[in-house]
Amino acid sequence: MKNSQLRVILFPLLFLAMFIIVGTQSLTKVNADSQAETVAIMKKINDGISNWDYKTQYTNPKNVIGKIPIGDGLSLDYTFGAAQNQNGTVMAGDNTIATDHKISQGLQTYSKINIFLEHNNQYYGIIHQNKNAYIGTGGQPYTASDSSLDFAVVTGSLTLSGANYGVMGQTSNKVFATGTDSKQRTVLKIGGKLNNPSNMYAEVVLRPNPSGAPIVQRELYLYNNTSNDMKMFQVYFGEDTALGKDPSIVDDVPLYAIGNDEGLYMYDTQTPSNSGSKLYVTNNVADGFNSYMGKAYVDSGLWNLKGFAEIYNGGQIANPNLKYKDTTNGDNGRPAGSKLLFGTTENSNIVYPVVNGRNGDKLQDSAYTLRWPLATEDNPLKPGQTAHYASTMGATLAGYPIPSVSKTYTNENPHADGLVHIGDRLKFTLKAKNDGLKSNWSLTDIRDALPKGLDIDTSSINYKWTEMTTGGSDQHQKDTEKTIASGTIPSMYVTSNSLGDTLDYTPTNTVLKEKDQYYVTFYATVNNKAPFSVDSSKNLVNEASFTGFNADTNKDNKTFTASVNIPILTTGFNYSFTNQVRNVTTDPTGTFDSEVDAHQGDIVEFKSTFTGTQDIAAQSIYTNILNNSDLSLISGSVFLNGAMQPDSIGKGIYLSKTTATNSNTIMFRAKVNKSTSGTIENRANMNSVTSSSGTFNNLLSDKASINVQEDIPSTSFVEVPEFIDFGSINSTGNERMLTNKQTKGNLIVSHSAETPFEVLVSYDNNGDQAINNGNEKLVQDNGLSLMLNNNANESQDKWTPLSQAGVPIANKDFTGSSDELDLTKYVGLDKWKLRVPGTAQSGKYSGQVTWTIADTVS
Repeated sequence: MKNSQLRVILFPLLFLAMFIIVGTQSLTKVNADSQAETVAIMKKINDGISNWDYKTQYTNPKNVIGKIPIGDGLSLDYTFGAAQNQNGTVMAGDNTIATDHKISQGLQTYSKINIFLEHNNQYYGIIHQNKNAYIGTGGQPYTASDSSLDFAVVTGSLTLSGANYGVMGQTSNKVFATGTDSKQRTVLKIGGKLNNPSNMYAEVVLRPNPSGAPIVQRELYLYNNTSNDMKMFQVYFGEDTALGKDPSIVDDVPLYAIGNDEGLYMYDTQTPSNSGSKLYVTNNVADGFNSYMGKAYVDSGLWNLKGFAEIYNGGQIANPNLKYKDTTNGDNGRPAGSKLLFGTTENSNIVYPVVNGRNGDKLQDSAYTLRWPLATEDNPLKPGQTAHYASTMGATLAGYPIPSVSKTYTNENPHADGLVHIGDRLKFTLKAKNDGLKSNWSLTDIRDALPKGLDIDTSSINYKWTEMTTGGSDQHQKDTEKTIASGTIPSMYVTSNSLGDTLDYTPTNTVLKEKDQYYVTFYATVNNKAPFSVDSSKNLVNEASFTGFNADTNKDNKTFTASVNIPILTTGFNYSFTNQVRNVTTDPTGTFDSEVDAHQGDIVEFKSTFTGTQDIAAQSIYTNILNNSDLSLISGSVFLNGAMQPDSIGKGIYLSKTTATNSNTIMFRAKVNKSTSGTIENRANMNSVTSSSGTFNNLLSDKASINVQEDIPSTSFVEVPEFIDFGSINSTGNERMLTNKQTKGNLIVSHSAETPFEVLVSYDNNGDQAINNGNEKLVQDNGLSLMLNNNANESQDKWTPLSQAGVPIANKDFTGSSDELDLTKYVGLDKWKLRVPGTAQSGKYSGQVTWTIADTVS
């Protein structure tokens, strides 16, 4: 509050089991020179590992077990060959894995892939094992995974079996090698010379998925070691499954589709709710399979067929299938959650359950087959070239979440060259899914550090959390994805520095149960820094991380990663496009910079400079679209290279022809309208930029940022009247009512909050500042003293007596603003009346009124 003196005056105050018949085996020794050639070829294959330790057959190398921890004594392990003793204790030491092998009949053995769960040092199977596939006395470790096909390279119409086409059954001069990836995790491989196709080399690699999740990647590399022979073939992978402590069983359980043709999963019982373990197979890996099929294991062949119909003397299932060189695609197209062991026979359209025998056998001895695209005459494996094929396998026990994470992108404007161009707008999708069984994973953080070369659109960031609900039965069963929650992610979760933009988002109370998925999507534009930020393969590499823990145990807090490679077009045309700003209110001649501080009402000036390395044709277009709630253009402030332009930066400023290395500079001013704290981000855009390298659009400038500082709401009197003068009268003994002759000074207030308020004036005739002449008060009868005409309508009077509580200076509210308000007219000339009693004695009287500002509710 403030006070003013009165005079009659005023002064201021103030995230299989089946019968196995092992055929006759013939072991072949090789010479050191042959193995040396294998090693030399393997070194030509770029499999991403640089520290391979190559073993030779003569040392009878023992297998090594790689482990991916899951939690509480559980891990997903991977190796070649047997990995347990007769008692089921996990152990390495199988020295048969690099043995060259020929099959005269029956099953393919030696060098087979073995992936399994290890729980407190005990072997828990995933892949069907021969009952004697153990290390130690009486064991036959070479029969590990013998009923599975593993990788096969098919070149003809023979029965699709390991004996005819299996990679490790067709390979000689084998070499086993161990290495580590960039995170010092074990990577294993076996390589050798293929007999069919001839003059080719193959290596099979087992490695942990880069994400850190308990997922193993199974990879095949094929190398054409000829000088002029084009190789044509088709790659398959087949596996006979058996989940449980006894992996020699016939599992007889359904297989289910993951959806989106990504692969399949299965449990260890026919009823998922009663299951204790789960496995899944996907193509979420570089060069993953494009077709898959769940099947009933029949024998060592027929991996391209599904099985038999579950009727007496039932025929072979003809559809679906995965035949060589065929256009059929197995179980592709099946919806998520659908059961895969169904099909039709050649002469019937009736859908039958699929079993492993033709005489009414009820066993659905579960297995699956994967297939990759055919290498044809139009697309063969050329001499000196390497082809790569991969799939993933994950598994767990009940109660352990398995976070599967991914990052993908799509280009809104794809190009025929398959590359991403400068100016392209990409949509990114980050996804975390719980592939565990009867488990809950608490997702606590999603972080995506975009490389220089990508500019995130902070207004485009959204999230969605979904769950799967199962409906239908038998072949009609499927899962439906339903949204649990969705919304936008505020720009406050994005930070920027010289390394690029980073999204660091903390989901709230997000616990993913089995099959739940959490998505984060956003758009980013490829900028001119992208060609300078690529790796040796001209890819822009972007990695995201997902952090969370087992919500049931509050343990195992881990971070999982997913990356994406973005192939960037590098051309002869490069450019620089800077965009800077300065605050001309606080420093009219200040230096332009990438960011500046400002308050509401400040005037800022932008400076955009575009320079190309090639000549640019006329009619390229500069645009800069302002959000009027944040910034409004100052009319007449737009200049191109010093020449005034129309106020059309939103629609476009057209540039003249510009020679290489010469610049165009656009400058304009804008008023800051944003009142709350936060950052206004501004980017300019160039379109129709034509040079000898082509025409480019959506070329974004660097980002200029205005850090708006919210004004702390202030309420104060800037000025109050110095005094209110009622003039002089002669004392006649009669009561008089005087109107003020002048109000010296102004009533000016500051109320920066744009909210309603009122100004009150009060007078206390019984206080120390009552109107008096020094010895006695002017009004001694406690009656009326001062009045104010507080009717905002100047054509009407409303004289209101002043009181100690105060009265409004106008019968209306005022609204605050960033500007000061001059309210002098409400307290000026002829606005005041003073009562002078007839008993008043002569003398000079003075007193004081008090001013107050009070917020009101509109």
